[in-house]
Amino acid sequence: GRTISAKVVIEPAIEDLLISLAEIADLEGPINIQLRMDSTIPKIFEINPRLSSTVKMRHLLGFSDLEWMILSRHGETIPSFSPEYNRSVYRLSRELVGPALNTNRKA
Repeated sequence: GRTISAKVVIEPAIEDLLISLAEIADLEGPINIQLRMDSTIPKIFEINPRLSSTVKMRHLLGFSDLEWMILSRHGETIPSFSPEYNRSVYRLSRELVGPALNTNRKA
């Protein structure tokens, strides 16, 4: 599906799982992890070697994933980061109606 909202929360079980995965996989580059909470246990069901489609949403919450990846790739120091908890971001979409474009014109 399409993520429409995100909230910054403290969830030690997810943090522990993702840190363990990153250490075991010896990661270099971005990954996108999909998981669900089963009671209080996070369970990964998909891992993709790419940035998340929520990269802009995350950036608006202070998680500058793309910027950090570029800095890291160039051997630069990633700045320290402390998220603001209980902040949310929402993805909205809308359609715009306007005059039709003339597609028969020659350039």
